Amino acid sequence: MAHYPSSNTPTSTPTHTSPSPTGSAATSLNPYNSVLAFIKGMATPVVLYSEAPTQLYEALKETLKKADPKHPKLIEKTTQGPLRQVCFWDSELAGVALQWVEAPTSKPQAPAALPTPSFAVPTKPGLTPSAGVLG
Repeated sequence: MAHYPSSNTPTSTPTHTSPSPTGSAATSLNPYNSVLAFIKGMATPVVLYSEAPTQLYEALKETLKKADPKHPKLIEKTTQGPLRQVCFWDSELAGVALQWVEAPTSKPQAPAALPTPSFAVPTKPGLTPSAGVLG
């Protein structure tokens, strides 16, 4: 049975902050590098942030290789980011991916104004645009 602290029990401050899409200095994690765990029966992957995403990827890849559907094992991983702890059956892991995206070095700039399109209306000789429907 899980023990949950009551509201008046002091809790420790987490040592890592959640990844921030703005890349603020308050976070020690790169929000653009993560491990995606694909679980059978789930439409989207579970996104896991880690200070060492390559090692987490390799560990989950080994788990995937050694999984035995006749003898499933419960896998539990502690990560940083919004998901602090995850657990799943090794036989339910369908795939794993390492997402590695270069962090932007500057703020994205607004796109330049698009040119005003010009359209040519096909006409027949002797027909003016004010003559109505082209025929």
